[in-house]
Amino acid sequence: MNSIAKKALLALAFLSIGSPMLAYTWTFNNKTDKPIIVEMMLIADLPMNQRYFRIIEPGRPGKFEFVGIKGGYCYRSIRLTEWDVEDVKKYINENKLNAADSAELLSAPKIDLYPVRSKPVLYYIWDYLMYHTPEIVYVKSAFDTQKIVSALKAIGSSTEKTAELVGKAAAAPATGGASAAVPSMDLGLKKLIESISGLVLESIAKGSCRDRIFDVFGTEIDVPGTKKKENAYILTTREN
Repeated sequence: MNSIAKKALLALAFLSIGSPMLAYTWTFNNKTDKPIIVEMMLIADLPMNQRYFRIIEPGRPGKFEFVGIKGGYCYRSIRLTEWDVEDVKKYINENKLNAADSAELLSAPKIDLYPVRSKPVLYYIWDYLMYHTPEIVYVKSAFDTQKIVSALKAIGSSTEKTAELVGKAAAAPATGGASAAVPSMDLGLKKLIESISGLVLESIAKGSCRDRIFDVFGTEIDVPGTKKKENAYILTTREN
């Protein structure tokens, strides 16, 4: 193979790496009534354990799209939490953030959080907040989605039933603390929806290497063994 042919093949290789055709797109539609933070991690990403964020307002979509080599990586994990402006302001006051850091943190919903360099801002986003690992289920039809919405409304209006069912379904250790309870809350929400709607929700174990649209649903449910309430989330998905 002559040098010109080698250069042509090399150029095509670089073009294919950066091609949008190889890039996955993951879209999250916030179906809750609160702003949420969506965190994603990628398989084989460098540096390892890098975390990417989007803050998504209620009723709005948010997309994760990566370019170049990262565009072909599958996602490794998805976690969620609430973006609460009052909690942000409390954090700012308690930690006496300066004006620049305060402004940067409060403007987080409008920016790409990955390149943020302010340590107080990074600490709040990465370490201060408690994230949920939601159940991801495949929904076969719009009718199934509507049944999930109806079940969530029923959950929100039936505290006694919520407490009883979550206590059975979530099985969070009494001494495990909030970090142990949170993932179980989301599993409990899945069981609650199934018990109320009659649906059997099929969890997605694989399928992270394709475009997907996720609808984010959530509600507050009782933490078993306490008088506290905790946000819980469930994602429904379909191919993009």
